[in-house]
Amino acid sequence: MIDRGISERQANWFLLIAFAVLMLNCVSQIAAFPFQVMLIIYAVVKSDIKLFPGLFVALLDKSCFPAFGAELLKFRVGIAVSAENVFLIVVFITVVFRMFRNQRQAQSVLAMLIFWLLSLLPAWVIASQAKADGLGVWQEPLVCFLTPALYFWGWSVGRTWESSRLYFIKRMSFLLLILNALSVGRQFYVFSFVRGPLSLGLAAAAIFGRCSPGCRLLALGCCATGLLDAMFSRYITMKATTGYADTTELGSTFTVVMTILFCFAIFTIACAVVKTPKAIRPLPIMFIVPLVAVFFYATGRASSKVADDVGNDYRNILERFEFKLVGDRGTVWADGMKDAATPPLFFKRYLNRVVTGFGPNGEQVLMLKMPPHNQILALLVSQGWWLGLFCIIFLFWTHFRMFNKMSFMMDDKTMICALLAPSAAVFYAVGLTGQSVWSAAFTGNGLVTLIFPGVVCGAFMNRMRFSRGWM
Repeated sequence: MIDRGISERQANWFLLIAFAVLMLNCVSQIAAFPFQVMLIIYAVVKSDIKLFPGLFVALLDKSCFPAFGAELLKFRVGIAVSAENVFLIVVFITVVFRMFRNQRQAQSVLAMLIFWLLSLLPAWVIASQAKADGLGVWQEPLVCFLTPALYFWGWSVGRTWESSRLYFIKRMSFLLLILNALSVGRQFYVFSFVRGPLSLGLAAAAIFGRCSPGCRLLALGCCATGLLDAMFSRYITMKATTGYADTTELGSTFTVVMTILFCFAIFTIACAVVKTPKAIRPLPIMFIVPLVAVFFYATGRASSKVADDVGNDYRNILERFEFKLVGDRGTVWADGMKDAATPPLFFKRYLNRVVTGFGPNGEQVLMLKMPPHNQILALLVSQGWWLGLFCIIFLFWTHFRMFNKMSFMMDDKTMICALLAPSAAVFYAVGLTGQSVWSAAFTGNGLVTLIFPGVVCGAFMNRMRFSRGWM
């Protein structure tokens, strides 16, 4: 049977309370923190996609609004405790409890669970070494270990998709319309590549789905502000800070633009080109192969003498793209490949990545070396060939599994547009040119790269239970 989860009225109240807590947060972060924790626990335990807009708001804080000039609130109680960390820990505890209670798992899933638990050993060793070396980022390997819980939590959320998808599209469009507009006006910032492709996917879902005219108008408005943010936020920032900007600054970053293009291509192919359901399964290979070719082209060219012809004095969009691909990314990719092959391989030591940099006032400070801006290299360089390699395998496993389960639900165009396309877009674009595909942040990339694939899988399992008459 279809699990309807909580009522829409309850979800509306949750969203309103989350906005009230955010307003309190802008007055006092400390006073708002206990209420954030209560909202987080409620949303995680209920595991209903109708609560996603409210949970997104509950995880925002004063630091997301530049006008306040605030920093992210973290309590030091042996570990750094923030709202996002609380969310991750509560998700992990909930997932482990539910898995022990329901021990029926497919062999492939059971094997992945075993490898996940075994990866705690390298995470603990790397974190212990970093803590002994006095590095403030020593928790990073432990967060890395906990992150897969987001995917398995998505399974529980997926059972509510059938009854809640229209509500999710409507309320999430409303929320992103506000946040995108604030971002265009430089009044909101969260490091994330999610808003652009998700805004586009929600608009497509509203058009393909049985949404009301008002919902479609709202989703189109969300899409418009998302595209404006993606295309002009860099231009507006450059204009405001330097007093000059030209057309070469259009497109906030090429990665942001790539996520939107990938999102559009994926839901167009899946909804309009693919004629048989199983034809969607090869799509990941069709996108990954050319991206691998681009990686080796840029790395090879950056290592050759031809790279000397590439400079940052670009005069048009094409020259800017060439500089970013070869002069910037190609160079750090080549350097990252060397770092990944440098011992120790399995228990990387963060102290080996410490370099001397400059603080905001020009003073010399110690900081971690810039990651190689490629998700595979970044995981190998920072987490080593045990924990890092597991994370890489897990990402590809969940990604291919999402397309496989989607092939049995091709009648649900809203899922293709709102969940699968934004997830895959960030996986490809950020996977090639960034290192935040593996993310535990609900307000960041973790929402689409790990939770959304889990929701797709959970929706598939719920549909199978319904079709077989399971209760």
